[in-house]
This record gives sequence, structure tokens and C-alpha cells, in this order.
Amino acid sequence: MTHNTTLLLALTLLFGGIVPATAGTITTRIEDFTNGGGFFAEVRVSDLGPDRIRLTLDVSDPVNPGLAQADLLALWFDLADPGLLPSFTRLDTSGATASLADDPSQVFPSGGVLDAWFDADAIGSLGGNNNLNGGGGVATGFDIGLLLGLNGGRDGFQQQRTFDLVLPGLSSAALTDQRIGLRVQSIAGGAFDGIGSSKLLGELTDTTPPLIATSFATFAAPSGSIPTPAPWVLIGLGLAALTPWSRRRTG
Repeated sequence: MTHNTTLLLALTLLFGGIVPATAGTITTRIEDFTNGGGFFAEVRVSDLGPDRIRLTLDVSDPVNPGLAQADLLALWFDLADPGLLPSFTRLDTSGATASLADDPSQVFPSGGVLDAWFDADAIGSLGGNNNLNGGGGVATGFDIGLLLGLNGGRDGFQQQRTFDLVLPGLSSAALTDQRIGLRVQSIAGGAFDGIGSSKLLGELTDTTPPLIATSFATFAAPSGSIPTPAPWVLIGLGLAALTPWSRRRTG
């Protein structure tokens, strides 16, 4: 029994150090900061291949139990390396120029984005009351801002949205430990009746419970990448634990 326990511990340490580094997915929850909290969004960022990630946003039940209606309108986030941003600062959907910026299908191949802004530490309001003002502060200076829907449910009330983003060199690692903000309107149902709209803010950290924006001292200004411990420490501990177990088995 002792041998089995030691082996289990060793394998847990060994493979526990490997999996997070290769998973290629970040899942976290961010929280409302304009209505006293209690309204959440689950955010998932997944690697789909070279230069391509998928972002999934969800405020539906059970993320918010009892929620009957909501509309995800706008998203903001930072990149650990602003050098990944494209050379253009806004997608041109007018057809006036022949460039990457003129073809949203190259940047957002799955659709799902109506307008997009790219500018390091410079994106704030997207117009139409799509901003992260309120709650005693203003969250601005993001790298990317995306318009996802139209006010008043003109394109349907969407509690979940999924889209892909393609930029050279992009992966989920570029968003790890970076700020993310979300604008939600037309909220109704259960305990959320009367809220109307919400602005949410947090960081893309794969933590439980999620890191929540409790003050603008941390989140109002652009945040840098927060180093994460390399998994090799855990791998080393796992190998060290395996050594005495192996000796006992062969001795």
C-alpha cells in the first residue's frame, strides 16, 4: 500500500506539471462591477492551430442561475505582446481598400464580430454606450475592442457567443493573465430582473475561484504579463519521488 501511495503521488506531481503547459485552453469567470457584483460571464480561450484561437463567452444558466435573457454586445482584452497586433487599427468593412483589414473573414474566419479595433493601450469606448465606465472607475487602454452585437436585441438576444480570431503568432498564451472586459445588456430573469445591463471585468487566469475585479487600482490601467512558475519544478519533484519507490521495488 505504501508503494502504491508513493507511486500515485509521484505520477500526480510528474504529470500535474505537464498538463497545464500543454492544454492550450484558458477558462475563467469575470464579474460585474457596476451593480455590486453577482453577475458573471464564463470566458474560454482555446488554441485551434497556428495563429488561431477561439473565444467563447457565456452568461447563460448555470453561469447565472435563473437568467432568462441577456445580450452580449462588446468585448475588450489585452495581449501580453502588443507586437501581435495587426498594422491596421480598425477593420475596414466599407470595401474601400483591398487589404487584410478590408477582409474580416481573414481575421474572424467564423464570423461573429461586427466591428473591431486594434491599438496598443488605446481602446476604450466603442460607441453606442459600449464602454466599461461606471462602478467608481473607468477601464480603458485595452489593446483590442470588438463589437459583437447590436443594442436592443436587433440581431437577437445572445447569451452565448463564439468566434475565432486569427493573427500571426497568436495563441492562448498571449491572453494569459491579461485583462478582459465585457458589456452585457437586456438582462432579465430570476434574481437579475431589474439589472438591465452589466459591465464585467477581470483577468484571463485559469483559477478557481476566478480572479475578480474588486477595485480599479489593478484593472483600470493596462496590465503586464504575470509570470507563471514553470512546470519543471513539479516534474523534478515527481521524478525525485519515483526514485525511492523504484529502489524499493527492485531491492
